[in-house]
Amino acid sequence: MAGNRGTRHYLERRLALLLTLIALSLAALLTGYHGVHRAPGELRGGTAPAILETAAARTALQSANLAAQQNLTGELADVVGKGEDYRTQISAADQSLSKIVDLSADAGHGEVLPPVRGQFKAYTEAVDKAAEHRDDPDLRDFYLENAQTMLVREGTGILHQLEQLQRDQQRVMVNRTSFGPVLWTVWGTAVAALLALAVLLVRTQLSFRRRFRRRYNVGLLAATLLLGAAALPAIGTYQTQQRLDSARVHLESVVEEQRPAERARRTNTGELTEMRKTIRDASRQVRADLLDTDARASAIDWIWFGGCVTGVLVFGGMQIRITDYRFPRR
Repeated sequence: MAGNRGTRHYLERRLALLLTLIALSLAALLTGYHGVHRAPGELRGGTAPAILETAAARTALQSANLAAQQNLTGELADVVGKGEDYRTQISAADQSLSKIVDLSADAGHGEVLPPVRGQFKAYTEAVDKAAEHRDDPDLRDFYLENAQTMLVREGTGILHQLEQLQRDQQRVMVNRTSFGPVLWTVWGTAVAALLALAVLLVRTQLSFRRRFRRRYNVGLLAATLLLGAAALPAIGTYQTQQRLDSARVHLESVVEEQRPAERARRTNTGELTEMRKTIRDASRQVRADLLDTDARASAIDWIWFGGCVTGVLVFGGMQIRITDYRFPRR
């Protein structure tokens, strides 16, 4: 009777340990999987467009300013005024600034835009004044210089504030897309728990063979084989992380290529045209990088299902033996 009680206690402890490892590995796997696979949606829905729109706003402002300076100080100032290029680019900058307000709100950068919007309005008014006084070189140059200062002034100029915003957006992007220490810890825990679970299942199966003269326990054997499916979310996570790394490289290239063009006076039409092309190319590349990531993200439901099925199989396989020793034999 004492032997029966000891065997029953052994089986119950082993069942509790197996179920604990299943719960731990499932929790770690779900956390690690979600930690990587939520990033593509966040990147595609907010961070990437915000970075690209900020880059577009900076480029459009530089293009508009260059067009205004050339048109209003050129020989045809009386005919072309500010010029069609200026109107097109200033309208594009206005649209980009409006989009940034919504896109940056979730990242906590919305407070940067109100002063920029106010400066943007003051800038366009100064250019308008310069156009009104294009027949008076002194007044014209005075207003153009004011507009130039509002655009490029160190610390408080429009371009400088947009550059700082872009750096903040870049930090958010890196935090969201990098496989950092937390994810390494979570995935390390998942792998360790799964390996420990596999070893314990095998040892339990061998123990059953010795103790109960049963060659196989179907529940434990099926649970052991099912653990091999854990490689699928690991592979999917690796593939998604590769896509995130690629998207981050393309977005960072946009930010880095704007560094030499931080001041409107240092740019020319060719550089600005090339910058707009770089922004368009990066946008296409990021969309391509994140194209298939939603399908992988939805696979998290299968992780839940697999974990629950593993728990049921282990419980059923162990319960068959525990039932035999539930009551002491007479």
